[in-house]
Amino acid sequence: MLSVVHSVLQKGKIAMKPMFMRTLIFQVFLKFFSLPADSTGTGWTFIIMKSSSVCLLFALAIGCAAFSGCSTAETSQTEQRAEEANQPVSFLTDLHAGRELAQKKKKPMLLFFSVPDNIGGQRMMETTFRDDEIKRLAEWLVCVYVDGSEERELCELLNISSFPTIILSHADGTEVCRLEGRQTPDQLAVQIHMLLQVIASRPQMFPSAEHPRGRNL
Repeated sequence: MLSVVHSVLQKGKIAMKPMFMRTLIFQVFLKFFSLPADSTGTGWTFIIMKSSSVCLLFALAIGCAAFSGCSTAETSQTEQRAEEANQPVSFLTDLHAGRELAQKKKKPMLLFFSVPDNIGGQRMMETTFRDDEIKRLAEWLVCVYVDGSEERELCELLNISSFPTIILSHADGTEVCRLEGRQTPDQLAVQIHMLLQVIASRPQMFPSAEHPRGRNL
């Protein structure tokens, strides 16, 4: 009997439940073993009281086990949501793959140029790209991280002279806006909103030949 009860309580992880529930269970458990027997030890009073205590004890144990399962699942889901909320914007690291995806989904692009040891770039990854509004806006974009220490020719071709630098472009790679230096969430959100509004209202207004910078990504 004790081993069965112990097994149920362990599965229910009673040790992690509120104190009043543990106290109640132990009180019932002690009462079970302290009930007096009649002269024969098999009277109806003894049997009924013992049976009632056993039923109550198991009901409490099973209830706690079920409560524990729900509580554990809710805790796991809460932790998962918190972890997801703390994740930064998801970046591709291949520019060509990013362009193909942008053209396929007809989405504008956000190119983030930085290098691993750049303080401004690190701060943006830690703050700007973890901001809820930026992550929401990023769902409308194809975001690509370009490591300037590995893509020096590309940086030279695009005249990237400092880090971090952000280029917002049309789906075909035509540059629309360039932001140099560290950007706060509010600063970046304003520029993304403008990009999305312009593209939504006049999607063909940036043919590459007419763009002021005259270069495509």
